[in-house]
Amino acid sequence: MIDGEERPYNGVKPDIGADEAPFYVLTKEYGNNDQSILSIVPNPVRDKVTINYSLGTSSQVEIYLTDQQGNMLSFFERNHAQKGSHMLRLDMERFPSGIYQCVLKTEYGIQSKKLIKVD
Repeated sequence: MIDGEERPYNGVKPDIGADEAPFYVLTKEYGNNDQSILSIVPNPVRDKVTINYSLGTSSQVEIYLTDQQGNMLSFFERNHAQKGSHMLRLDMERFPSGIYQCVLKTEYGIQSKKLIKVD
């Protein structure tokens, strides 16, 4: 039974295939058609960090931080951004030392950069 619907196999056995819900994986770069660029300075970071990003095309933008397992920890930006260069200054003091991924998601693709937090 998938999604509450029984699916027989040749009318005899039930279909034991995987659920057919969409599945998305964040990769280092995915479909980066808008030529966006993401950089983190300084890296490694102790407390304050600057995230620079440049968009080749105006787009909805999300910038967020994930842990190594891909769990979203914090949103830094969620808005529509014009083509061109943008900068965010962030306070990383509330995050423990570790390795994170800073993710830039636009309408055209996803980029991520490793962010190392040290004490």
